[in-house]
Amino acid sequence: MKPASDIEQLIEAAKRNRLSFARYKTAAKEIKIALPSTPGPIETRDAALVSEPVERIVKSPMVGYFHPAQQNLGQPLKRGAVIAEIESLGLSNPVLADADGVLEQFFLNDGDPVEYAQPIAKVRAK
Repeated sequence: MKPASDIEQLIEAAKRNRLSFARYKTAAKEIKIALPSTPGPIETRDAALVSEPVERIVKSPMVGYFHPAQQNLGQPLKRGAVIAEIESLGLSNPVLADADGVLEQFFLNDGDPVEYAQPIAKVRAK
């Protein structure tokens, strides 16, 4: 039996770990694969995890000054909704919700300086 090629090994590893994309890179070569996502049955223990709300901490994507958007705490959010803006070099940069959920808390006040990757808000994702 011949040894499996790098591509075959990468595909098997991606399937085994339920990945839809994988990349293998060395100094000599780079292999990228994309597998079609095939929905399968959800195991019972996974279904319980999916149904529970998940707390997400939104972090600042840059250094600047924090300004909350006109969102009220406890208000439902859609993915892509602007929850805050970071003012940097005179430009206002939106911070977007990465999932549907409820805005629970801001960790900063309007005008506070903010560092890169500093937590700025808490969203309870659905």
